[in-house]
Amino acid sequence: MTGIVDFAKRMVIALILAGFIGLLFMGAIKTSAEEKEKAIPEEMTWPTGGTITDTYGTRDASHFGIDIGAAKGTPVVSALAGTVSRSYTSDTYGETVFVLHPNGYETVYAHLDVRFVEEGQAVDQGTMLGTVGNSGHSFGDHLHFEVHKGRWNIEKSESVDPLAFLEEDQLPTYTAFMDKHEVRPANASMHAEEHETVTVAPGDTVYQLSRENEVAVEELIAWNNLDAQATIVTGETLRLYPPS
Repeated sequence: MTGIVDFAKRMVIALILAGFIGLLFMGAIKTSAEEKEKAIPEEMTWPTGGTITDTYGTRDASHFGIDIGAAKGTPVVSALAGTVSRSYTSDTYGETVFVLHPNGYETVYAHLDVRFVEEGQAVDQGTMLGTVGNSGHSFGDHLHFEVHKGRWNIEKSESVDPLAFLEEDQLPTYTAFMDKHEVRPANASMHAEEHETVTVAPGDTVYQLSRENEVAVEELIAWNNLDAQATIVTGETLRLYPPS
């Protein structure tokens, strides 16, 4: 009889322990789900209006954001509310703003023409951070936009595809975006009539001419039927617009 009682006691204890472990397991799952949900940022606002010219993961997986082509002077706004963690001039990113958000994510806005915010400044979703430009290592007016699920680091190991948080079919057109923000670009056209062509001077390179005239290297090569080495000759006239 004593053996039966002891066995019953052990079974009760085992059931209690199993139930306790089950509760801990369910609590862990719930906590993990809550943390995951908290980590996912709310819907982001498009940082500028224009055309997507490059996506995440291109250039042998070395492109850690998306590029949005737009005219110089187009407003650039914060995709989410947060605090400006950096506002500085980079050799590669050019005029750049970083915004740290309450959910732990950090967004990057690079190649700006001008910056309107300072480090430590609180910004709302849609606050204007600066304007589209061509500063730093850039080949034409555009915004380079990055999203990091943690703080930005030199390896960009926390980077994620911005299009995962933006509705691509809702990218604002240039006109609609400019009307909404009531700001006009410094130059509405990247290729003004007085700069339709350029004459190659001694020492000029395709890279140099592309930067000086706000034209992508690839466009300059294609529009002028240059060879694979992008060879140009002093005195040669290059077009700065696509052939009709």
